[in-house]
Amino acid sequence: MSYASPSPQAVAYPGLSPRSVRTKKDLTGQSGHLARSDGTTEDTLISLQSAATRIACQRMTAQQLSALHASVEQASCLSARHDWGRKATAHAELFNLLCDSTGDPALGLLVGSATGWLHDLLMTVGPRADGIILSSRRRLLRHLKLRDADGAAREMEHHLTGLRYMGRLARGTISGSATVAS
Repeated sequence: MSYASPSPQAVAYPGLSPRSVRTKKDLTGQSGHLARSDGTTEDTLISLQSAATRIACQRMTAQQLSALHASVEQASCLSARHDWGRKATAHAELFNLLCDSTGDPALGLLVGSATGWLHDLLMTVGPRADGIILSSRRRLLRHLKLRDADGAAREMEHHLTGLRYMGRLARGTISGSATVAS
């Protein structure tokens, strides 16, 4: 299963910073395709986000940690049932903040480009995943506060892998080619 954009133009998500809204070409080198059917591009995005989380944990300031905490709290206050799109955007914003915390512009561009993929994934899994997402964010914050870079990276990788699986279930696919019976 590949994610296709109607055009290689930037996909706009309200509330996301311009850096996070990249063209699909930024992610794969090919206009219009985000992931191959075997998930390798998604695997790469998950690995990049995990590595960036590790680096952000090591480099982030107290002010950046406070901003992450505020972002999680803001997302937790929004209604998943009535406006999932807005809440999904708030959940995705955490990735922009982590990206900024790395202090590495090149890594920031790579990781920031995955925010659109994450937002699409959150929209696919829907509001039923809200509790799982918030729980993961809180575990991530605990690791970040303790400066446990390995724990934070593991949490990020585990969480994104789980969301990706939930997205495949929601779309009716398991390994990219197998279909789930309805």
